[in-house]
Amino acid sequence: MRNSGLAKFNSVQDTIFLDTIIYFGYKEKNPYRQGDQDEKVFIFSINLIPMWEEESETTEGTHWGMGGAVGAVTIDNQTYSQIRLQPELQVWKFGLGLDIDLIIDAEGKVRKEDWDEWQDYVNKILFLRFAQRNDPFYFKVGSIPDYTLGNGLIFNHYSNMTLYPQVKNVGGYVGINTHLSGLGFEAYTHNLHKNEILAGRVHFQPLAVTNIPLLEKLRVGVNVGIDRDQYGKYEDKDGIWIPIMTGLQIMMI
Repeated sequence: MRNSGLAKFNSVQDTIFLDTIIYFGYKEKNPYRQGDQDEKVFIFSINLIPMWEEESETTEGTHWGMGGAVGAVTIDNQTYSQIRLQPELQVWKFGLGLDIDLIIDAEGKVRKEDWDEWQDYVNKILFLRFAQRNDPFYFKVGSIPDYTLGNGLIFNHYSNMTLYPQVKNVGGYVGINTHLSGLGFEAYTHNLHKNEILAGRVHFQPLAVTNIPLLEKLRVGVNVGIDRDQYGKYEDKDGIWIPIMTGLQIMMI
């Protein structure tokens, strides 16, 4: 068992769009709360609100940075000094982040148990990224601390690092943006092994070939978010089916 106390250190344009959002959910009787009955939920709304373009993490080129933490950690009733370094390096469109956790005993030696298997070295990779979300092709694999889908009505600054570093989710997203009527798509998962929290979007410009002012830039898109295990924090003692919660967003930008 590990208990850690760390001190952290760290070295648009407005657009109006017509947004339609639909939530649909189905819930069976919840064994963890008395009085819950089967129910269906359907919500439909139309909103006219401002939208801001998503910010890029870093421009192209060569960049580097360093973050981390220092403190103490208790493992199996033994206290160690802890130094966590999180360097980030970007070359052209490729970005790499590392999570180097040094556990040091009273004699000043690094704990060998954290470096004796190949999985230990894989866990030192915080993320691997190529390009940005407005590029023709892009992806990111690993820890994703701030994921927003569309304008954020379904996914807004969602993080798969809530329990990090005790729980390390290797998530990812991949997408494309083409010049073929502005067609593009994106797929997201919070964990490549479990795939419990999923998202996706598809968008295109149906009037791009008309050359009609303003209308040629009209973009239609569909965003979908799914939580396949919304009661995941509860222990499933009797094997009752766990519900799926889905959000669907249709938007015209």
